[in-house]
Amino acid sequence: MDIIDGVYLNAGDVNLFIKVLGEGNPPIIIEPAIGGLSVEWYYIQKELSKITTVVTYDRAGYAESPSSNAPRNSFNIANHLFNLLFNSDVEHPYILIGHLEGGLYVQHFAKMFHHYVAGVVLVDSLFQDYFKLESEDFPDYFEIASYTTKINNLQKLVDLDKESFKRRITPLLEEFYQNFPDEYRVPIISYQSDKKFFETIIKEMKELRESIDEIAKINSFPNVPLYVITHDPKVMESLSVQIGIPIEQAKKIEEFWIENQKELAQLSPQGKLLLAENSDRNIHYSNPLFLLDKIKNIVVEIRNKEDR
Repeated sequence: MDIIDGVYLNAGDVNLFIKVLGEGNPPIIIEPAIGGLSVEWYYIQKELSKITTVVTYDRAGYAESPSSNAPRNSFNIANHLFNLLFNSDVEHPYILIGHLEGGLYVQHFAKMFHHYVAGVVLVDSLFQDYFKLESEDFPDYFEIASYTTKINNLQKLVDLDKESFKRRITPLLEEFYQNFPDEYRVPIISYQSDKKFFETIIKEMKELRESIDEIAKINSFPNVPLYVITHDPKVMESLSVQIGIPIEQAKKIEEFWIENQKELAQLSPQGKLLLAENSDRNIHYSNPLFLLDKIKNIVVEIRNKEDR
């Protein structure tokens, strides 16, 4: 099946699944969010592979990749990715794309391995002050959508016996992915029906505060093109209200999010902030054409600089 056709390469203490499409430089490396899978980025990877090399992979404990005994913090994840790429035929420097929590891992990679980075695209990346959202300033968000709440809910799911877990998770996944093409829906549901998947999510979530602190301690970020792409605030305000967050609090959340995306754009002197209209935080699903266009732009920008 082409969508999951890849190989396993050593990443240190574990062999990880990696899929490489296309040819050319600079190569693009995609780092998904917590719970994100390589298969979810197949459309983006396939389209971008028409202009350059594109790499997707499954982090340890997700989908095609076995679990690792190393703590699931950003330092270990960034090092796993470095080792994986080092053992591949993909030439550096890379364009790193990080989505949500994957944006943290990309920031950590970029700060540790300057010479391996040609450019960075942060897609609604988490940021240094993220956990201020999970404070008394945003009480409804904390109760409904915080990592504490998510971890507690996922732990209850994982603690179920095998049959109860299957009865609970299968209809939820079938409903959530009902409008997805079969080539995506079938493997995603298969992967997310595995307890290992949720156990890994919990481990990564529990390490996020420490990961953010560790990233903040490293002051240097490479002077490379940096595109910070964020969602449409109006879309997320509407979605927040739908899950029970009052509109005024939803607006404050979006204002806070945008201000911190602006801060991320200042990591590099070449940084810029871009807003994807009509999109939620899963921009690769809600506005993939915008995302593709901006990633193609950064490829061209880097190539033009190399030609000078």
